[in-house]
Amino acid sequence: MALKTKVLIYLLVVLLLLALGLVFILSGGTVLPSIGTSLFASGIVGLLELVYRRITGEDTTTVEAIIGSGLHAVYEQRSLDEYRSLVQSVSGQLDIAGYSLRSFLESFGQILVDRLGRNRSLRVRMLLVDPKSPNSQARERLENHAPGTFSKSIENVHRTFDEVPNVEIRLLHADLTTMIFRLDRVMFVGPQFVSKSSRATATLELRQTKHAWLFRDYEQEFDAMWNSAVPSRTGEN
Repeated sequence: MALKTKVLIYLLVVLLLLALGLVFILSGGTVLPSIGTSLFASGIVGLLELVYRRITGEDTTTVEAIIGSGLHAVYEQRSLDEYRSLVQSVSGQLDIAGYSLRSFLESFGQILVDRLGRNRSLRVRMLLVDPKSPNSQARERLENHAPGTFSKSIENVHRTFDEVPNVEIRLLHADLTTMIFRLDRVMFVGPQFVSKSSRATATLELRQTKHAWLFRDYEQEFDAMWNSAVPSRTGEN
């Protein structure tokens, strides 16, 4: 029997108990009202049970869908304490996309250089927006930076990583609609709003599992942007 049919039958039985109970209660006398009270009470319990099952069933489905997507946590901002320990322990793959990576370089540049020096199997891909593009210059103005701030930051990225093996840096000649920061099986993503700065934008934490379709979608998005970008300088490591 289909689930919807079972629920409908259950609901009809509950309504019948409520109706009979109400009829017996209003019939007068001494016996029938007592029976009616019991029937009505049973109907109320049955109705509450149906509502409870409906609520918990929907909640369970929602939670399972969220977990299955790979979504692990949601944060109100982009600057997170979780980054540091992950950068310090990243072992296989680090992918990051941003307009200039200025904050990343200030916070984790030397940590990542040291990590790369100790772990030769680690591969790093840095995707930046061409600072000469209108998209980058518009973002620079939006975040109230002086003209040339992003260009200087990208130069600093090169000074820090040009001589470090296993690091690739590419420039994207298009608008960056989403921030992506992947560290092995953990990924942080978030939109690039036009109404607020990157640091103040909501961030999702995704975990890679067998069926984590949202993690996989952002993984493919980074690869697509990476494949459309060009080396920031010739002779990449």
